[in-house]
Amino acid sequence: MKVSKPRMAFKFSKMFFWRIIKRKWYMPGVPEINVDQLAERLKSNDPPLILDLRDRADFEGMGDSKYDKHGHIQDAKWIPIMELPSLFDEIPKDREIVTICPGGGMSLVAAELMINAGFIDAKSLKGGIWEWAKHGHPLIKGIETTESSSEEIELSRDKTRSEIIEGAQSKEYLGEIDDTVDARDLLCPRPVLMSKKALNKLEVGQVLEILTTDPGSCRDIPAWTHVTSQELLSYEERGSKSFRFLVKKLH
Repeated sequence: MKVSKPRMAFKFSKMFFWRIIKRKWYMPGVPEINVDQLAERLKSNDPPLILDLRDRADFEGMGDSKYDKHGHIQDAKWIPIMELPSLFDEIPKDREIVTICPGGGMSLVAAELMINAGFIDAKSLKGGIWEWAKHGHPLIKGIETTESSSEEIELSRDKTRSEIIEGAQSKEYLGEIDDTVDARDLLCPRPVLMSKKALNKLEVGQVLEILTTDPGSCRDIPAWTHVTSQELLSYEERGSKSFRFLVKKLH
């Protein structure tokens, strides 16, 4: 099908506009570093500390989808996003830190949390590990350490997330919905960033409805509500690729 010039111009304008609003409106004040800049920084005598926030299988390059088989950046420290706030005391606050997730959404949330907790140089990898792999930068598969602490963190994280999701699935919320984010047909990082922006506008106690079709949101939305201390009221799967979340603003 032939695409008209006006329609093509609209699509490019929409893409450009999205890049602007993602940086300026959704997560103002959170610094980012692009993949080429990070590759150069890693060659320096004082490289940044890389915190990889993905699932253990994704970190190892053994995830279920083709997007989760990349592996990780050499010397990256694996810290599941669900455990990050509880480990702040173990991470040096005066060191340059780069947070990484699949597409760059949860890493922005993590960098913001770290900045608010007193970390002086925390930033997010723009585009996440997908962008790093797309640009052909080196990745490692498997695990470089067999420390039992990593296993304990993984088990704790999985249990916490499953409990959050199971609890939300068992509830039927019949109250008022104050706003809706329609993130259907959008991929990471947009569902989380759009949801965060919308929740920021609500009053404490109000409820946000989030509609998505990205399976990654089933990982990201519960993690986002957990690390930011909001309440996931309800989680519903409507078919294989349709998901609905209800989030209550607690603070």
